[in-house]
Amino acid sequence: MTSFCLQSKLNIIVPSNSTRYIAEQLDCPPLVAAVLELQGRVSPHNIDKARAWLCPSLDFLLPQCYLGASAEEAARMWHRLPSLGNVVVYGDYDVDGVASTTLAMEICCSRAQGVRFYIPHRHLEGYGLHRQALLQLVEAGCNTLMVVDCGTKDTSLLAEARSLGLNVFVFDHHLPDREDISDPYVVNPQIDGDMETRRLCATSVLWLWAFLFDIMPKKWLYERLDLVALATIADCVPLEMLNRSLVKEGLDVMRSTPRQGLRHLFSRLGLAPYYLNEEQLAMKVIPCLNAAGRLSFADLAVKVLVGEEPGVQNVEELVSLNRKRQNLSSRITREASKVAEEKDRHVLFQESWPIGVLSGVASRLCSERNVPVVLAAPVRNWIRGTLRMPAGGNAVQVLDCISDRLEAWGGHKQAAGFSVSKENWQDIEIDLERMLSNVECEEPEISAINIHPSQINMKTWQSVADLGPFGIGNPYPLLFCEKSEDEKILPLGKTGTHLKIQCGEDSLVAFNGVHVLNSIASSNIAGWVYHPRFDYWRGQLRLQFMLDYVIIEP
Repeated sequence: MTSFCLQSKLNIIVPSNSTRYIAEQLDCPPLVAAVLELQGRVSPHNIDKARAWLCPSLDFLLPQCYLGASAEEAARMWHRLPSLGNVVVYGDYDVDGVASTTLAMEICCSRAQGVRFYIPHRHLEGYGLHRQALLQLVEAGCNTLMVVDCGTKDTSLLAEARSLGLNVFVFDHHLPDREDISDPYVVNPQIDGDMETRRLCATSVLWLWAFLFDIMPKKWLYERLDLVALATIADCVPLEMLNRSLVKEGLDVMRSTPRQGLRHLFSRLGLAPYYLNEEQLAMKVIPCLNAAGRLSFADLAVKVLVGEEPGVQNVEELVSLNRKRQNLSSRITREASKVAEEKDRHVLFQESWPIGVLSGVASRLCSERNVPVVLAAPVRNWIRGTLRMPAGGNAVQVLDCISDRLEAWGGHKQAAGFSVSKENWQDIEIDLERMLSNVECEEPEISAINIHPSQINMKTWQSVADLGPFGIGNPYPLLFCEKSEDEKILPLGKTGTHLKIQCGEDSLVAFNGVHVLNSIASSNIAGWVYHPRFDYWRGQLRLQFMLDYVIIEP
């Protein structure tokens, strides 16, 4: 999505003698050395730091990880049990939830009489453990309850489950309440894990626990890194050394031996597994998997990941739900943007909005406006909301201030959700608006390497792509080229919203660029910030240049 940036906020990096020296020492192209310098991963005096980043080793990283004291306690209980009996995996409805649910089921299969899963309905039940559901599982003959991607705050319900005779394991990554967590079997590195494991999503927490404590064979676990990669990218956790390595290996699994359900989904989306990358997962695959829990039951996404038949039919249903989600999101984005701009509001509420699509819309509005955003809508007797924060804000701290009046809440610094009774909503709405109006957001600054698209070929960019996967914590390297007099701005596609900027023989693709460029005088444009990407189109691999920012003079 194309946006604009003031020239004063752009830091242009020009490759220097130090860049050439680093390239020589690492035996890599100068552009790779420039990217490493841009990201602060190398200096002429510390070349070894970059070597570790260029060639990460899970075999080296994993044994150093510490998930917290409860991880060992949970492993002792696991190995002590002669059988798990009838297992129910209790998960969550987003991609991390369905991926960790799938992984937990596959782990339990070898030691259980039967394995089922339960994911609460987003609209009818909401996030976390629910007592009524727990009692129904007990009545149905559940012996072992494995809770994934939730459960940290449900201490009393976990104790009740154990009092009813269940073996209970919890694998989560959500921030705990301020009071100490006393449950010895809640495996959550946010409680007392090391800094690296605190960056993990729930699927990774479960996978790493199984790896560190010999729950499953190492080869078997490496074959399940596809689930870890999906969940890690979907949950937008920082791609530092460990997460980046896990995603890198997981992408290799999906490229070489994709599980049956994903293979059907890749085919339906026109993706060639061999050329699959993190951007395609984030933009195409993950939205489809998320659509199930947003508009219907998340069970469908689990069925696709497990490979349950009829596979093609399940995938078609996912794609159809995602198309519906896209249409709803577009409509709500227009409605919410209009209200936010006209009334200068951070907290937006509408009776008719379906809660399942609001998180994506809130993320988009937060990104476009660089302000905190709450979108809320009624669900039966409750008001459910989603809060998104730009850099500089903390969603968890905001909700913690009003937690005594919330029915449920949880999340991360940049994204959180909550439920409140209809009776309390008006007061909560006023307090949230007041707090969010006072949040000091950081004005984003952009750094980009000065290089024209004509100087980049597929071989050069493949060397840069090997520094990925890219995302939060390992941002996509941005490049800059000055505006020239002979450039042409041309329409692109059938919708009338996209453009391409013709720069000699190369072009920059500007998604939704019409709105941005129509609001800027051509004489004020100083240049373009873009990034290359590989695109597989009609059987051919090609290099595209995607416009990120139009740089404007004051």
